[in-house]
Amino acid sequence: MLPQLLAYLLEIIKTQYQIIVYLMGVILGKSLNLEDLDEPIQKPYRKLQVDDLPIIGVPAILDYRKLLADYESQHVRPSRPIERRANAKHRAPDSLTCPRY
Repeated sequence: MLPQLLAYLLEIIKTQYQIIVYLMGVILGKSLNLEDLDEPIQKPYRKLQVDDLPIIGVPAILDYRKLLADYESQHVRPSRPIERRANAKHRAPDSLTCPRY
């Protein structure tokens, strides 16, 4: 009696599984059978490309007096000095200098 009951319950479980797979296929629009799964595409990806190295040169040393004179000749007025705000959150450190000097 017990083996017959187990066999009957296994048949019910298999039928329920088939119904679930069918309903999932209807809802999702695709089949969930293992045979229907596609193999992954073995497509070679683009080779790694490295940019050319930047040209590193020695910056030209500029004279600030000449730069101010050039600015005044182009704009017909002298350059205004930079006015820092008293309560600025970010300040440039005093050790920071322009690499051209």
